[in-house]
Amino acid sequence: KGLSDSALDMFENCGNPPWRVGHDLPSNKVFVNRGKIGRYGGEFAKGLIINYGDGGILFGDHSKNAVLNFGRAVCIGDGAEGVVVNFGDSGHGLGQSSPGIIINCGRCENLMGRYSKGKLITFKSPSGFGDIRDAKLVLDERNIALPELKEYLDKLKLKFEKGRNDDNALREAVDELGEEPGKKIRRDIESILEENTSVVSTKLYSALVIDDDKYIGDKLKTQIEETYENFNCRVLNKIPNDVMGLWFTLSPHFDIAIIDFVLDPYGIPNRGVNGAQITSWIKEQFPERTVIGMSDGEKYKKDFMRAGADAFFCKLENPKEISRTLDDFFGR
Repeated sequence: KGLSDSALDMFENCGNPPWRVGHDLPSNKVFVNRGKIGRYGGEFAKGLIINYGDGGILFGDHSKNAVLNFGRAVCIGDGAEGVVVNFGDSGHGLGQSSPGIIINCGRCENLMGRYSKGKLITFKSPSGFGDIRDAKLVLDERNIALPELKEYLDKLKLKFEKGRNDDNALREAVDELGEEPGKKIRRDIESILEENTSVVSTKLYSALVIDDDKYIGDKLKTQIEETYENFNCRVLNKIPNDVMGLWFTLSPHFDIAIIDFVLDPYGIPNRGVNGAQITSWIKEQFPERTVIGMSDGEKYKKDFMRAGADAFFCKLENPKEISRTLDDFFGR
């Protein structure tokens, strides 16, 4: 905390302190980490917090204005009231319990936005979301919902990336932001989002296609993303047979799953887990998620419907018939 009382306006850690560096930093100060912190870097800080190194555990927690991560840390921006932007690796946890604005442009292993109540915006889907209840979520992997924000973030990243190993470039980037750089970044981003309120309050959706036939899976992905602009889609060609494998494969966030019945590279039913079994598992764990079954013919339709599927279509149908089924759930 002694750093906060210094007359200097920018501090740098190049060492390996165990905890609490840049704690309670005033709004006119900047804390830069190029070293390794055990935990609590920039805790409760009102200034600008930048991590180029290893931020340890709980970096920028309960911060008030802006945290920029270009390095790595575990649990960034827990409880943050301001803006947290991850360009690097946030490990497990990004913006948990945060009422602020959490933006992911990098890697997040899991638990993005757990228990958060603010705005969650991700330009790269994390491996898994946490228990998101009250937050407003925008999935924007294709950069179609918030182009102004993406442009701002790209410029911000370019300026501050130059400062990773160049003090003069870092000073120049900070000076451009004025006397309270953290507050300036926060206000800029808040202003962009205020002008795009309808987008932020209207969630972009995530679809998952499960089919061991890569051609069919990729074709459906293309059809979904070209037809429905508010959807991102990913394809799974391999499905594990054990419960833990299913959990780690399917617990990451999606809104709609389209699942084939026969999921075996040799086309032999019941050799492994089938689409109806996966449907039943999803509906037990995540009843709010929509599941659409599919197969080469009608013979597995009853299996899907008994398992709780919301709809079914035949892969060999006319593409227009498939689109009609998808339209009912993708809300064209």
